[in-house]
Amino acid sequence: MLLGDVVLSFYLGASQTQPSDLHVVQPNRGNDATIHDVQWPGYPFRFEPYYGLRLSYNAPGHPQTRIVLDFTHYKIYALANQVVEQDGTWHGKPLHAAAPMRENVQSFEVTHGLNTLGLSLLQNIWGGSNGAYIGGGPVLYVPHSENRVDGIAGGDRYGFATFGFQAHAGVRGCVSSHGLFAEAKYNSGKLVMPIAEGTAQTTVRTMHELAGFDFSPSCR
Repeated sequence: MLLGDVVLSFYLGASQTQPSDLHVVQPNRGNDATIHDVQWPGYPFRFEPYYGLRLSYNAPGHPQTRIVLDFTHYKIYALANQVVEQDGTWHGKPLHAAAPMRENVQSFEVTHGLNTLGLSLLQNIWGGSNGAYIGGGPVLYVPHSENRVDGIAGGDRYGFATFGFQAHAGVRGCVSSHGLFAEAKYNSGKLVMPIAEGTAQTTVRTMHELAGFDFSPSCR
């Protein structure tokens, strides 16, 4: 990477989001319930692809340290057919049952994008200005969900912006003066999303595997 330059990169990849609890609140309907251990497959190769853009800055005099602004777009789909533990209140009555999620939440998808914007410091640990690197920093979540809860379609708009964190470990190399990289990335944070007559919340923990290239020449 040229010292003092800003480099734009593009990447593709896949993600795996761990199961998490989904807390649904609809005050006017008497619903305040938690659906436990919801599974969130991403299907990165079946529908719209996982992709990202990255701006990297390598300050003069610090060839092994980069500041990166990282935008990632990926998707998660709740498995509404799965049998899960559910507790709280539903229509004002106590709820405690193991039943298919779709009995109360018919669908829940973050498919117009579980969008993240991260600011990370990456430090090369082997191989000079290229080679292996690690790093991390804060990440901003801006989810766009579509859902049907208690039989009513909702969402279909951006949710509330929330903060989390991300960590990176990867390796860079050069081909014809262009940088190539492969990376594992982990991020975690709380999502707050609109539903009909209320909100839904969950904490996502996602592992990413990605590979990308620099648009402009970035290697000495």
